[in-house]
Amino acid sequence: MEMAKINAIPQAKKLAVAFATVMELSDPKFTVRNKSEANKYVGQLKKFKKDLELMKRNNVNALRTRLMSPAADYLYELCDEYGIYVLCDANLMPFSGQSKAVASAIEFSEMCVERVSRMYDHYKNYTSILAWSLGDGLGNGVCMENAFKALKAKDKERPVVYAGAEFSSNSDIIAIRSTDIDIMRQMAYEFKRRFHGVEVNKVLTIEASGIAIATLLGHLY
Repeated sequence: MEMAKINAIPQAKKLAVAFATVMELSDPKFTVRNKSEANKYVGQLKKFKKDLELMKRNNVNALRTRLMSPAADYLYELCDEYGIYVLCDANLMPFSGQSKAVASAIEFSEMCVERVSRMYDHYKNYTSILAWSLGDGLGNGVCMENAFKALKAKDKERPVVYAGAEFSSNSDIIAIRSTDIDIMRQMAYEFKRRFHGVEVNKVLTIEASGIAIATLLGHLY
């Protein structure tokens, strides 16, 4: 109260501001070269700077703030400086438990909307953030649909991605994880049939991780 009387500023932070053109979903050749996870850098600023420099030398241009997200401010500041694209995850992991499907339980909707809204309000001015993620979960339902709508209402330029949505409308990018080869092949044929002659307005991503490599090896035996 005393601080308020003398108009003191309790906290201040300097932030570099820039302008950027966000990716166009209609562009069929937007390329992100590889991806690095940012979680292991908590409290390790020097190590993160060193790894960013290594990424740049090897033509790796993107990372994702996954699991313990959003990340510390310095991560986004350095990505702005080094020109690294960031997929910024909300602090949500709507995996369905045995007793409750969290993503479709309406009582959690307000919480989900609040978390994506806070993420946007705090990090919106970092030009390194290329797209938002609704979190690292696979469950989908009314909570994630409302979170998507709330985030799109705040940011009409950046894409919003959520792997749990799969082919549903609450993701601008179709992000399929851990899909076996036969399904991927069927998807390719189906995409060609369904979208032949139609303007494409979403980006299809297939995540290549250790699981995907194991699946490829399993297909050979």
